[in-house]
Amino acid sequence: MLVLVLLAVALVSALTAMRFAIHGREVVVPKLVGMTPAEADRTAQASGLLLEVERQYYSPNVPEGRVMSQVPAAGTKVRHGWQVRVAQSLGPQR
Repeated sequence: MLVLVLLAVALVSALTAMRFAIHGREVVVPKLVGMTPAEADRTAQASGLLLEVERQYYSPNVPEGRVMSQVPAAGTKVRHGWQVRVAQSLGPQR
């Protein structure tokens, strides 16, 4: 009987340790769309993420100098230290 109890405790401990090792360093990606790249970088760093302004596009709907899209999307769970790629608006094309 004691062997079964010890085995059950060992199994629960192992499963808990594995879950923490796999999921313990996950963070939720914050919403960066609408921020300036500097604001987005601070927000990403506060969440333990890296930011890369990957592209710039003209947009009649998003003011110049603002983040218009991000990958991965806000609310996605990723590993701590993951890179979030954003596109920055150049404003309307002239």
